[in-house]
Amino acid sequence: MPDCARVPEAVVCALYDISRDTAWVRVKAGLIPAPIKQGNTTRWVVGDLRAALAR
Repeated sequence: MPDCARVPEAVVCALYDISRDTAWVRVKAGLIPAPIKQGNTTRWVVGDLRAALAR
């Protein structure tokens, strides 16, 4: 996927092998990039996730 692609919460949870609740705790702690609101959905930018995983 290109860095500008956006993915749903389920993909983020699968990447980190965590639950939805844990994902949001880590977002609030700054360990996972914050998502963006897109209409009625919340999406994460792939490039931001790649950068966070590389740290």
